[in-house]
Order: sequence, then structure tokens, then C-alpha cells
Amino acid sequence: PRLLVDGRVITPILTDPGVYTFILPRGSSSARLCSRVGIPSDLTPWHNDRRRLGLAVRRIRLRDGQDVTDLPLDHPAFTDGWWGIESDTKAIWRWSDGNAIVPLAGGDVRVLEITASGLPAYRLDADVELVSWLAA
Repeated sequence: PRLLVDGRVITPILTDPGVYTFILPRGSSSARLCSRVGIPSDLTPWHNDRRRLGLAVRRIRLRDGQDVTDLPLDHPAFTDGWWGIESDTKAIWRWSDGNAIVPLAGGDVRVLEITASGLPAYRLDADVELVSWLAA
């Protein structure tokens, strides 16, 4: 995954299994979470799910100095590029569509951590679409 902030592509400074850590530029008020996508029914035609699935996001955490804030996944600001909340008996998550807005309050240089799991299978030509979109 990558972030697009004020026209700049931001790559993770750290990737632990399922956790992507980004440094946000000073004053950023939103970011686009960009990733590969998979459409479940493209690879398994008997599956009726036609959604473009990017990342199954389980947590979005913002660190500003010593302050740590978890952005609630059910917040009404998570609309553009996000599918509805899903859950099981243990957790909730929300799929991005590969190009989702992460709302942020403007501020100093901060760290954004995105915890994701369940990456979908995707066609190899999906990378071409992501690269051409980021280059535009």
C-alpha cells in the first residue's frame, strides 16, 4: 500500500506483518490509501462478490508525539473509497476499494499506522492500473 498526500506518494517507512507505518507531512488533513485490488468473482466466477477490494483494514492509528489516537472504523467520515463495516465474533474490519480517503486533522508531523489483513487475490494486471493511477 501507498498513501497519496497533497500530490505526493508516501511509502511505508516500516512494514511489520499486517502493519504499515507512514510519516505524514506537516499539515496534512487527509490522505488516500492506495493499494492493489482484487475482485473476488474475477478469480472465482461462482463467487457473487463484484466489489473492488483493496485492504481489509482493522485499525488506523495516528501518533502525534506521545498522543495516540485510534480512528474508529465506523466513523461517518469513512465514506469515499470504503465499503461497509464487516465483523465476526472477535473483530471488525472495513475493506478499502484500493483508493480510499483517510480523514486526518491537520497538524504537525505525525505517524499513521494502518493494520490490515486478509489481502485479496488479484490479477497481475492490477499493478498496471495502480501505477498508471499514481502517475496521473
